[in-house]
Amino acid sequence: MTVKITQIDAVKDLTVLKVEGRLEIVEKLAAGELFSIDMSGVTYIDQKGAAIIRRLEEFGAELIGVDFFVRSVIDTYSNGNK
Repeated sequence: MTVKITQIDAVKDLTVLKVEGRLEIVEKLAAGELFSIDMSGVTYIDQKGAAIIRRLEEFGAELIGVDFFVRSVIDTYSNGNK
């Protein structure tokens, strides 16, 4: 199960992401299955991205290979700090 997400365009207020592969994670989330997210390739995360990742953690995702900077951003924005 490989999913690739690539930003292919960004114009004004619109960013287009191309999603490729089999997107089966939604079904797993709904079923309450345990899963891990390998974050070892992530070198930067913004506030909105951190909020999304934090929500995935709340759904039971285990983050592995998280860079110290990325983890600190996730923690900062998930604790209500802005």
